[in-house]
Amino acid sequence: MIRMTCPRCNSPALVIGGEMACCGAKVEKPDEYKTKKREVEGDKKRRHLSKKQKDKLVFDQNGLCFYCQQPFGTPVWHPKRHKVVIPGLVFDHFVCWDFSRNSDVGNMVASCSICNGIKGDKMFVNADEARAYIRHRFGQKGYEYDFPRE
Repeated sequence: MIRMTCPRCNSPALVIGGEMACCGAKVEKPDEYKTKKREVEGDKKRRHLSKKQKDKLVFDQNGLCFYCQQPFGTPVWHPKRHKVVIPGLVFDHFVCWDFSRNSDVGNMVASCSICNGIKGDKMFVNADEARAYIRHRFGQKGYEYDFPRE
């Protein structure tokens, strides 16, 4: 996401779809912007979820990765290793930590390690946008759920 000073109302805001989030002013090409700029100061350190919170996240997601929607423990063909791997379970900040400084359970999702690695520190408008991006990159990188049998 791009953050810059709005040319119309002179306040700092995010640029979403070519418009300033503050007042909807159109922006053709941002001349000065900063990425990953925090809007507010948050926690200094990441807080870790408790076992109970982690279990609830996995339960609420029906045991599926938030991004690829595959059950945790599903084997994946790893193209670089030329073998089948089982991705680990990780807990990811949906809005990245560097931007939000938010480790509240509402900003956390359970994901497989492959999807978490693909998402990295990117930010998305909503879950559908994140899933579409990750699904696209998953295929580009050569990962497969229906892997070749040797």
